[in-house]
Amino acid sequence: MISLIYVCEQEMANRSIVKSQKLKTTIDGDRIVQEKERQLGQKTMEYLEIRNKLEKIKLERTREAWLLKKEIENLEKDKQALEQKSQSLEMKNKELRKKHQGNSLLH
Repeated sequence: MISLIYVCEQEMANRSIVKSQKLKTTIDGDRIVQEKERQLGQKTMEYLEIRNKLEKIKLERTREAWLLKKEIENLEKDKQALEQKSQSLEMKNKELRKKHQGNSLLH
C-alpha cells in the first residue's frame, strides 16, 4: 500500500514537473512574442518616420519645381519685353540715322 501511495506521489510529482516545464515554455514563448511585437512596433515607427521624411522631400521638390517654372515664365516675359524694346530702339535708331544722313547731305 505504501508503495502504491509512493507511486501515486511520484506520478503526481512527475506530472507537476511536466506542467511546470510546459508553463515555463509558454511563458518564454509569450516573452518572445512580446519582444517581437515591441521590435515590430519600433520598426514600424522608424518606417513611418522615414516615409514622412520622404513625403516632405517630395513636397519640397514639387514646390521647387513649381517655383522654377514660374521663374522661367517670368524670364520669358522679360525676354519678350526686352526684345520688343530692342526692336523699338532699333527702329528709332534707323529713323535717326536716316534723318541725320539727310541733314548732312543738305549742308
